[in-house]
Amino acid sequence: MSSDSKNEDLPKTSRGGSHRERESRVALGQGDKLTSAIVGNSPDCIKILDQAGRIIWVSPKGLELMEAGQPADLEGRSWLELWENESGLTGARLALDAALSGDVGRLEDCALTCTGRRRWWNVALVALPATEGEELQFLAISRDVTGHRVIEDRLRESEERFRNMADHAPVMVWLAGKDGRRSYLSKSWHEFSGSPPSGDPLEDWSRAVHPEDLAEIRTQLLEAHHQHQGRTVEYRARRTDGEYRWLLDTAVQRQGLDGKFAGYIGSMIDMTDRKVAEGAVRQSEELFRTLANSIPQLAWMARPDGRIFWFNQRWYDYTGTVRGTAAAEDWKSFHGQGESPGAMNAFASSLQSGEPFQEAFTLRRHDGEYRWHLCQMLPIRDEEGLLRLWFGTHTDITEERESLRKKDQFLATLAHELRNPIAPILTGLELIRSQTDSAEISRLTSMMERQTKQMVHLIDDLLDMTRINTGKILLKKSAVRLRDVLESAVEAAEPYIGQYGHHFENVPAPCDIIIETDPNRMAQVVSNLLSNAAKYTPPGGHIRLSHGTDGNRPWITIEDDGNGIEPDQQEHIFDLFVQTDQARQDGLGIGLTLVKSLVELHGGEIEVHSDGAGEGSRFTVRLPECLSAELPGQEEIETMGSPAGHWRRVLVVDDGRSTADILGMFFEMEGREVRVAYDGADAVELAKSFAPDLILMDLGMPRMDGFEAARHIRALPSGDGITMVALSGWGQEKDRRLSREAGFDEHLVKPVSPIDLRELLEILKPRRE
Repeated sequence: MSSDSKNEDLPKTSRGGSHRERESRVALGQGDKLTSAIVGNSPDCIKILDQAGRIIWVSPKGLELMEAGQPADLEGRSWLELWENESGLTGARLALDAALSGDVGRLEDCALTCTGRRRWWNVALVALPATEGEELQFLAISRDVTGHRVIEDRLRESEERFRNMADHAPVMVWLAGKDGRRSYLSKSWHEFSGSPPSGDPLEDWSRAVHPEDLAEIRTQLLEAHHQHQGRTVEYRARRTDGEYRWLLDTAVQRQGLDGKFAGYIGSMIDMTDRKVAEGAVRQSEELFRTLANSIPQLAWMARPDGRIFWFNQRWYDYTGTVRGTAAAEDWKSFHGQGESPGAMNAFASSLQSGEPFQEAFTLRRHDGEYRWHLCQMLPIRDEEGLLRLWFGTHTDITEERESLRKKDQFLATLAHELRNPIAPILTGLELIRSQTDSAEISRLTSMMERQTKQMVHLIDDLLDMTRINTGKILLKKSAVRLRDVLESAVEAAEPYIGQYGHHFENVPAPCDIIIETDPNRMAQVVSNLLSNAAKYTPPGGHIRLSHGTDGNRPWITIEDDGNGIEPDQQEHIFDLFVQTDQARQDGLGIGLTLVKSLVELHGGEIEVHSDGAGEGSRFTVRLPECLSAELPGQEEIETMGSPAGHWRRVLVVDDGRSTADILGMFFEMEGREVRVAYDGADAVELAKSFAPDLILMDLGMPRMDGFEAARHIRALPSGDGITMVALSGWGQEKDRRLSREAGFDEHLVKPVSPIDLRELLEILKPRRE
């Protein structure tokens, strides 16, 4: 292959025919080989321009960089046309002028490729040597510096953004180089110090630092710099008004693009107000501890996770421990052994939710006695609402609990004693009504019966509030139809609604709603609300009961067009002993309190709405979610002919003679053969001689109570075939359990009405045929 063919990519020079010219061509051919090797391996775009600035040749790499499909895409085009903007065109012309004058023309600007892509080029332009008569040509070597320019632009933009941010940041910012000297102070520093930039940021900073602090701060910063570590220091610096302020100066190491140490970036914050506040806080904490040690409660503080970090002195005095010892800090070891885990579960729940905690439990005193304490814990939050700590107290309530226990015992005993005379009154009224056709007597006995039942209702409400306050009410939940519960409530409230001649509407739900509830207690809630609506609605008013679901939560609403409730009274309507109508004093003011307590025991809420006096009212009960399961099938009650016909011989036992005699009269009028006994011992003897089918026996009797008498009767040869029903003013689950254990088949709570007795005889299964 000839040298010409090897270098055909390069422009050809003129050829002569003399010996000298042939020698020149040989030398040129050798030079072209070297040039071809350089051009072929150069990463740059190499062009040759003619005297007019037109492109006459482009290197292969140049074609690639210019995104040209073939040489013809560039050859013949003006080199000046490639430059995109005015600055590039001007620079290109200046470079050509410099090359014409024999200098190297230089240019760095943006030019377009054949596809229209913008690229940055660093260009060197020189004139090629030419013999006499040859046309002048230029060599343009263009290096693609787009990547470098992008990086430089980004760095410049980043630096501009940084300086703009630093100048407007709420803190004073500074930079230092590898030598640790401050090389930049933000605008905010000069505004703080009141001194303009002098050109030496380190000197600008040093002049403002308090002379007493400067040497120490320089020493600390120098020590940190020797280890290329950041450092946080505090010192005083003079503000523009001459006042020295405390600054918090924090430096962190910064790295260059190569990942190597490049110096520091720091920030200065005026912390004078914070230091003053910290001093005030320390003083406040000391005052707090003094006060906390003087209160009668055991006080403590805990971190957000519940770990107690401080007790007042009374805690150590009560427990007999020493501050700082493991025994003193192990607060759980002082709790009563064997207590329900409910308190600790509630404590854990409060920690998780951030809500206040309140529970009563026992704590062991230094003498070993366990005393009842009311523990109250409140969250302490900052201005942003973040939980910072807990503050808690333990208040000794042992004496108060004993007083409440005695009060509750008194009320329960009082209710029991009040029920005893009520039972014969109700039965007597029923007997009187059944023995006369007089409309006047019937009216009077009905009125007396209503008032007597109202007394029973008040006694029951009072007892229920006592049980709720002492935690003695246990809900017996089961899956029931809500409409069945409401029907039971309506039956109980019908006498009150009918007494005032109200128009009552019970709106059914479109489908059965199954809930898990204590049906008796929930019926009590609705019955109380209906009775309340009847009482506070003028005669002939309207009462509406409806129910449904909101999402998956059932609701019950009782509406009336009665007296209404003033807005300022609505928030107190559920408080104990509150009555909105002071002109009426026919209740204790505990009905709505009891309703709210029972609803909350079920995990629900109750709300009231009224537009004011005379505008009626609406009470809405919202319960937890409905059950997804279907209502369990109810067992059918087996019937055996007419059970009431089995009770031929009845023995009535009660130390209250009037009660016993009235019950005896009732059963005689029902066609039974009756015997009456006034204590347990006589009941046992009569059970032997009379052989009754049914015994109704009071539990609280002198000489021999009902429990002992029942056990003796069950021990008789015929005792196992006798059906026994306990009569008592006590009706809690433990009372019923005790009567069952003594041998009773049923447990009735006084007062017992004739209706109750008849219903009992209908459903009670005899022990023998």
